[in-house]
Amino acid sequence: MLVESMVAEGLSDLNPFIRGADIAFLNEIHGRDGRNVPEKYAMGIPVVSYRGEYTKYHAVAWDMDSIAETIAKCWDDLERNRDKIRMECRKYAEEHFDMKKATEKYIKIYQQVADAKGLI
Repeated sequence: MLVESMVAEGLSDLNPFIRGADIAFLNEIHGRDGRNVPEKYAMGIPVVSYRGEYTKYHAVAWDMDSIAETIAKCWDDLERNRDKIRMECRKYAEEHFDMKKATEKYIKIYQQVADAKGLI
């Protein structure tokens, strides 16, 4: 709701707000990262979600106490070692969300499929 209302008010550039974030929350029941996680991790922002290999901060879906506890744990970790957490996020982004690596993977898959179908 907040994002939609900000865009409606002409505040479509959310980068200043995102840059100031300490923690991101992915409210996606299946834990799919979409575009949200790579963007946040590239900026060194840890993500709390319901599941997903990309984060160690998992809350129970729709359980407000669990969400609050998980956010508090992430915050405590940031308070103890902010630089380490931010570097871990950046490193994960570089290893798992690199477009060049993803493109190379897709090319190999397409080549395998085309070869199996006799198209190459």
